[in-house]
Amino acid sequence: MSDRAGGAAKGFSLMDHRPETQRGAVTDEQTLSENRLRSESLRVLRRLNKNNAWVVAHLLGPNRSVAICDATGLAAVADDTGLEVIALDGAPGVHSARWAGDDCSYADNRDKLLRELSGQADRRAVFRTCVLVRWPDGRELAVEGECPGTIGEQPAGERGFGYDAVFVPDEGDGRSFAEMTDLEKHALSHRGRAFRNLLAALSAET
Repeated sequence: MSDRAGGAAKGFSLMDHRPETQRGAVTDEQTLSENRLRSESLRVLRRLNKNNAWVVAHLLGPNRSVAICDATGLAAVADDTGLEVIALDGAPGVHSARWAGDDCSYADNRDKLLRELSGQADRRAVFRTCVLVRWPDGRELAVEGECPGTIGEQPAGERGFGYDAVFVPDEGDGRSFAEMTDLEKHALSHRGRAFRNLLAALSAET
């Protein structure tokens, strides 16, 4: 499940998490979700650095993990996410975080997506996350996690962030990510799957 950084990271972009003043209100549910994923990141890195010295280049992209690794001499991990909509030829893709503009809010991005899909019968989409680990000796391991689904006709739910309110996962029960609890979403989400795939890949190598 290994790959080089350039190929594995292509087509992904940072999904969110700019400061509240730039991105809108940060909910308690978002904080819980991020803390849960960060905990999973730490589990990964404690395996990489047996002396429990670890660095998380979290939500900063694959190039950042290389820079952090080179600067510290420790293994580093980063993840990158994008939403790919079939009818839009894969957009927003690399532009997912700022699709509606540099200072856009989550709602701005969702509104633009719904406008672009107005009248479209095909509303299939895929959330995709790439996680990259970089070791000081130059080795790299990249894995992916994806979640196929559809884009709803209008937002539903108050939880989550980003495109959660308009994304309905195929393996769910018809609710959007924003209508699910943190645990329900994490069980299906692209990022949860990517980190579980990373843990499995690391276990296979040891």
